[in-house]
Amino acid sequence: MEAIISFLILITNLLFVCYGCFPTPQPQTVICPPNPCSLTGRRVIVSSTVNADCSYTTTASCTATPTADITVQGLQFNGAGPFYGLQQPLICDESTGQYSYTDTGGIQQPISSVVCVCGALLCNWNIMNCQIQDPVVGGPVTEADDDCNYQYEAYCTGPQTMIQFYNPNPTLIEQRPYPPGIQPVVCPAGKSGGYYFTDLSGNQQTTVRCNCV
Repeated sequence: MEAIISFLILITNLLFVCYGCFPTPQPQTVICPPNPCSLTGRRVIVSSTVNADCSYTTTASCTATPTADITVQGLQFNGAGPFYGLQQPLICDESTGQYSYTDTGGIQQPISSVVCVCGALLCNWNIMNCQIQDPVVGGPVTEADDDCNYQYEAYCTGPQTMIQFYNPNPTLIEQRPYPPGIQPVVCPAGKSGGYYFTDLSGNQQTTVRCNCV
């Protein structure tokens, strides 16, 4: 019995003296390989999160935000077909380095392109009924900007000195010296009615035509 007690005392002393001689095992850091797939598109952000097993969870999202005025149709893949909402999960094929999405039939389809589609240009500009001299609108704009706004420019030709903006009633809203300056007018995607412009007080107004005098 004394021998056993002496042995236990010896072990206890050794452990006390050698505290720290047996470090606590540290968890190994797992370094995952980079995501082999990549994808970019107009008004689209593709974000990936690495999982514990080194797989990636990836989502494509529209960067344009729908509002009371702005319509965002959603994501469209490969230049045609239906819209898939503002977010869509993607799957990476490591062998090809290409993402795929799940179509409406539940089938995985490889992605060659993606775009977030804006609503149509629906604003009215009564250029033929203005009964004004040489009204000109810059453009036709067939593509919305990154925020899903269609940008136009209202301007005069000839020796006019004033530009007037009318609301849909039509009532004169404002007139301002011309030149200088081309006046921007904006149509949010999917909005019907008049265009927006900013008056001299910084307020947003709705206009359907301008008059150059």
